[in-house]
Amino acid sequence: YVQEVSSMLPMLALKPKKDEIILDLCASPGSKTTQAAAMMENSGTIIANEVSLGRIRILNSNLERSGVMNTIVTHKDGVQLCKRLSKKTNLKFDKILVDAPCSGEGTLRKSPKTFLIWNLKMIEKLSRIQKKLASSALKLLKVGGEMIYSTCTLSPEENEEVIDYLI
Repeated sequence: YVQEVSSMLPMLALKPKKDEIILDLCASPGSKTTQAAAMMENSGTIIANEVSLGRIRILNSNLERSGVMNTIVTHKDGVQLCKRLSKKTNLKFDKILVDAPCSGEGTLRKSPKTFLIWNLKMIEKLSRIQKKLASSALKLLKVGGEMIYSTCTLSPEENEEVIDYLI
């Protein structure tokens, strides 16, 4: 699965290993999920969640095309999925990726339309969503586990402010 180097960094930092249980909370289009599966040699388990039905089709297509066999795809709001897993199961994850929906400032060079929809209210709304997603996911992390929070934006409200909130 061809992807930009910046897109590869979260999984390179997370270092998923064979037989681990991984949560990819906002998984589509699947570049990081397929990368994790390859790093895990298609063993262990990845739960790849996506809230958008249209994006799930893209995720499933990329997983199938890449020969990924260790992934369960779920279609749920990320916060609701975390709440449900927390209440209904004892499932804890070795590693979690929250590659959160964001304003996409970091993609302006390849997607100029991002600039047309950019505004402060959108950033504030996304920051609230990101905080909910990341804090919900954090509750599912095993003791000693690792979580990566990533975005493709530059705004402090969507990055440092979210990390400060988690701390």
